[in-house]
Amino acid sequence: MTIEVSRLSTGYERPFAAVDGVSFELDAGQILGVIGQNGAGKSTLVRCLSGMLPPWGGTVRCDGADLTTAPPRRRVAAGVATVPENRQVFGTLSVRDNLQVAALGTGIRLTRAVLAPVYERFPVLAERERLPASGLSGGEQQMLAIARVLIGSPRYILMDEPTLGLSPAAVHRLGDLIADIAADGIGVLLAEQNSSLIERLCSAAIVLREGRPGATLGQDDLRSEAVLAAAYFGTGAT
Repeated sequence: MTIEVSRLSTGYERPFAAVDGVSFELDAGQILGVIGQNGAGKSTLVRCLSGMLPPWGGTVRCDGADLTTAPPRRRVAAGVATVPENRQVFGTLSVRDNLQVAALGTGIRLTRAVLAPVYERFPVLAERERLPASGLSGGEQQMLAIARVLIGSPRYILMDEPTLGLSPAAVHRLGDLIADIAADGIGVLLAEQNSSLIERLCSAAIVLREGRPGATLGQDDLRSEAVLAAAYFGTGAT
């Protein structure tokens, strides 16, 4: 079970590609990082893989199925879910209603049996089930954003800057959660600016430089401060 991305290119205004020629594979149960300077194309890559931004070239295949030009709904049905940047929960809706919206999007009836494993993983959401999502802390909103995609039992999750705006304690809890999700056999693509989280969780990471693929870093590379500095800031070792 693998997502295979080959020479993927996309952008917002031709002919200026924001992502150009990116290739990688994401296996089930793997946490693969996407790193680079601000503006390197991390979020753009996630948007294209989620179907929110059309590709200009290249291919995307999920477990053999061609998803290159598939709309978001078809990607979700194929097992590819996205946790967007800034969480994007519905603030005026309750926690349960946010989960209800997610269930409707995947054609699932939100029963107590469906909710049980979600609330077991996120007990704080069970406690706040009837509260509006806007009343949750940043870390709790991020849990809700992840819980929404888990409702659909995805095989792969694309996460775009999940630590944005979170406290160090919330980042640590989020890291534990992502590790648990991968341990369940779900592949995670982690586009993230927090180098400590990348070092802690990822088996490898793709480096983007102005939208173009740089090196692919292994675990030993990710434990080198000099190599990470080069990846994020364009300085030091390469």
